[in-house]
Amino acid sequence: MRLTLHLTSRCNLRCSYCYADVDCEAAAQSTKSAEMSLDTARRAVDFALAKSEKRAHLVFFGGEPTLRLDLIERVVLHARKQAAEQDKSVSFEITTNGSRVTDRFLRLVKRTGMVVSVSIDGPPEVHDTHRHLGNGTGSSTLVERGVSRLLDEAPWTIASAVVTPQTVGKLSASVEYLVERGFRVVMTSLDHSAAWSTRDTRVLNKQLDKIAERYVEWTRRGKKFYLGCLDGAIRTHVRCSDEPSAAKSCGAGKEHYSVAADGRLFPCVQFVSAPNATQWVMGDVERGVDQLRARAVLDRLAPSTEDCSGCALEKRCASGCPCANFAATGRADQVSPVLCASQRASIPAGDKAASKLYALRSKRFIHKHYNRLYPVAECLEESLIDKEIRHAARTTTAP
Repeated sequence: MRLTLHLTSRCNLRCSYCYADVDCEAAAQSTKSAEMSLDTARRAVDFALAKSEKRAHLVFFGGEPTLRLDLIERVVLHARKQAAEQDKSVSFEITTNGSRVTDRFLRLVKRTGMVVSVSIDGPPEVHDTHRHLGNGTGSSTLVERGVSRLLDEAPWTIASAVVTPQTVGKLSASVEYLVERGFRVVMTSLDHSAAWSTRDTRVLNKQLDKIAERYVEWTRRGKKFYLGCLDGAIRTHVRCSDEPSAAKSCGAGKEHYSVAADGRLFPCVQFVSAPNATQWVMGDVERGVDQLRARAVLDRLAPSTEDCSGCALEKRCASGCPCANFAATGRADQVSPVLCASQRASIPAGDKAASKLYALRSKRFIHKHYNRLYPVAECLEESLIDKEIRHAARTTTAP
């Protein structure tokens, strides 16, 4: 069970592609701001645990959620206490713009093992194209400073990069920058609400081919990394080639809900601030899921397969993402042309990289994609390395 908590609508950045209904005055407690109360947050946690068989995953979202660090700390305490009493486990994640990385925040990340996803689009000239401070200047200087601290304390921090028609020509350079910067996980997503031209999608195709070349090179060098744009595509071949793609059903409204600041339940983050958002409400954290409303919402989320009929990639593509479809077409069940084009580019690019590495019998590649225990093995290895480094630091004396 995955639950996203929309803690505040306030944010200290003004990103031109932001879909959230945010109040971009970070310092002010604006009366227009939507702020989740501690009581609502606790009810959300209780709802998540009640819906979970063994494990709940809580995601802190905004606006900029680090503006509510006090609330996050109290929610973590409540969640851990309730989970322990119910013999369940709970894990945490936060999506942040990376500009407010404080000592207090880092202590929380280390203490909880919280997964951190930082919105960073690439090198400063790319990042600053859309991600601005309130005065209109780029935010890269603040974010770069925060990223340096995060990567020191939480090496598996995720880079979450948004790609637009204005920045797509630098996608390969941006991914390379983020990987060489120290990010081991880089997730890219298209701005589906933008006006993508046929030329833009051709550029995207070429950029993904370049990334595939770098993917092969990095893997052969023994580099540890995960690129969402290629590894996800490769996974659909290795794990799901004979089954309908799991990406066709992302779990929105079934295994994942978003909780608005007032406690209403939505199927995913995009719908919380959507026009006529009420039509996407599936219940609330106090009374739970309203089954009649939930069925109506799920019916509207189910992707139409008419446009996909006969496509060779139908079983492997992620065209079932209701958020992307809604942003691009205004309908959650209508496949986004941009998403379709990106899948037609990323799947062949991933296959090209995978074929080369498999032919070379790359141990790292085969371990990564064919060993189902790979994530566990990697975590254990990283934990042992971390302990060794810390032990060496404690026992080494200055000359």
